[in-house]
Amino acid sequence: TGGTQVQVSVGAPDEAGRRPLTVHARPSGASEDEPWRRVGTGAVAPDEIADGGADSGAFDALAQWPPRNAEDIDLTGHYEDLAARGFGYGPAFRGLRRVWRAGDTVFAEVVLPEDLAAESHRYGLHPALLD
Repeated sequence: TGGTQVQVSVGAPDEAGRRPLTVHARPSGASEDEPWRRVGTGAVAPDEIADGGADSGAFDALAQWPPRNAEDIDLTGHYEDLAARGFGYGPAFRGLRRVWRAGDTVFAEVVLPEDLAAESHRYGLHPALLD
């Protein structure tokens, strides 16, 4: 079982600050002309939009948090399990706090570690939040 190349793309913000997000993957060692397969989509937004502030529009489905009818996923040992599979996440990339599943949709709460907060203004979305 080989590795996987992952590509995360975050689009430009709309007038309310929401940014579309796509995740693509392909096998490690794939040729440059092998296509990327989309494996995830989503959106990110500033806190005031995601929290139901002005012009929440696309985030109306998230008005209830945690999401309605979603199953809470236990994250106990999550990073240790990833390490055993060869994925080493350092402290800056351990921001996953809670995860829920509702059918085929997965919801997550991800927090930027405090020691990275001072540099967060340099990014539309800090890379540590995407890993």
